[in-house]
Amino acid sequence: MLGGLDDKPAEIKAAGGPPPVGLPYSDYGVNQVGYCIVTTKDTVKNKPDLVKRFMQATLKSYAETAKNPDAAVASMADIVGGTMNEDQGKAQARAVLDVTIGVLISPANKDKKLGLNVPSDWEDMVALMKKYNDLDPKADAKSFYTNEFVN
Repeated sequence: MLGGLDDKPAEIKAAGGPPPVGLPYSDYGVNQVGYCIVTTKDTVKNKPDLVKRFMQATLKSYAETAKNPDAAVASMADIVGGTMNEDQGKAQARAVLDVTIGVLISPANKDKKLGLNVPSDWEDMVALMKKYNDLDPKADAKSFYTNEFVN
């Protein structure tokens, strides 16, 4: 089954299945950028303060979540309710969160700066997309990201 390593193993375990075998594409040289915050170029141009405030709030929430993941899971349980208020639901959410936090910073991000786009990551991904997904051969990796709003 093709699925995300962030959530599927925890979901399978919670459903009573055996631990799945994970094969991260990155272990085989397939590096793709994930967990991106996306907007339009027009929004960046016309509402840079909005983009900056959104980025700051998002990065702060991720940093606080990484510092205290149990509190983050508990707050999510309060909002979602249902099985999220049960120990098994919280354990599943925590397992997903642990993986997610673990992949937020690329191995190529030598400064370990949350939210930082690393040029080589984007260059690798754009090259893959050109080769296998018919991305315009003239596409420049730099046109897909900015670090302007990452403090």
